[in-house]
Formats: sequence, C-alpha cells, structure tokens
Amino acid sequence: MKVIGVTGGMASGKSTVARMIAREQFPHLDADALVHHLMLTDAETIAAIGAAFPGALINGMISRAELSKYITQDTAHIATLEEILHPRVRQAEERAIDEARVAGNKVAVLDIPLLFETGAEKLCDVVVAVQAPLEVRKARAFARPAMSAVKWDRLISRQLTDEARAAKAHHVIHTDCPEAQTRAEVDALLKQWELP
Repeated sequence: MKVIGVTGGMASGKSTVARMIAREQFPHLDADALVHHLMLTDAETIAAIGAAFPGALINGMISRAELSKYITQDTAHIATLEEILHPRVRQAEERAIDEARVAGNKVAVLDIPLLFETGAEKLCDVVVAVQAPLEVRKARAFARPAMSAVKWDRLISRQLTDEARAAKAHHVIHTDCPEAQTRAEVDALLKQWELP
C-alpha cells in the first residue's frame, strides 16, 4: 500500500489536491478535521486542554474562541497545545494507515498542513507539496470567516516556506491556475504511480 502525504501552506489548496488524489476511492485522513474531532469528542483530549487552558473549558466542552484568546495573548501557548494534540493526531494517523492496509486499500492519503514540521513524512511513501503564491493564499484565507491579520501571521509563522517544503517533497502541485490544470497535474502523478 502506498501512503501519500499531501502538505502545503495555509490556503494553498492542499485539501482540494488531497481529495483529487483520493477521488473517493481511497481513504483520506484530514489532520485539521481530526484535530476538530478530538477537541469535540475525545474525553482525554478535552480534559488535557481544559487542564492546560482552564478558561477554554465551558460546560465540559472546549470553546475554540476562548482557546484562541490564550494563543493570541501568548504564542508560547501554541507549543503547549501542540504537545497535547500532535501525539494524539499521530496515533490516529497510524491507526488509519493500519486500517487501510487491513482493508486492502492500494492507497491512503494523509492531508497534513504541518507534515514536515511534525515529522509525519516518516509515515509516507511519497509527499506532495501544494503551492500557490503568498498573495493568492492570503486572498483565499481572508475570504474565510474569522480570519484576521493576527491569526494569519501566527499560522504562517508556524509553517515552512513553499521553497523549504518543495525541497523536501517528492512532487509539487500548483493551484494558482484553473482547477482543470491542477487536476491535470494530479492525473499525471496518478498515472506515474500506476493508480486507476
């Protein structure tokens, strides 16, 4: 089974490319969605975040808005949050890969923004870096609800540059073009990998 890692900076089109590769045929694990799921449903994760950030725990649930205040006030809190979340996300990724293998899947797609930053490339047979110019990504990001200059700067500062990511990846896909062109790049990779 081939494990394909897909990574890219904020608003690069990473998840779109990951879905194109998975094509509803192969398992697609989205790390961002997994983080949201853990914070919403996993009792251990909720308890650990509540202990580290007491004001973020409201009626037994993590308030993302209150948690964001901690991080905005002191960016050192990001490291604390990552120490709680990253090991749990890694366990879920490893479990998903094992389940895909047992199910007989040819491919599993890992959609991970901080793939190289967290060492998740070790899980992958091949890594695709998704790129678009910073001004394009910024325009996309600010079209989303709840985006701010402070949040943008904080998130971007935690990520590798496109150049650094491309130097580590096996392939680079561009998304600052018509979607059909991006899809053609993906299709070329699928053909190279001999995937249907």
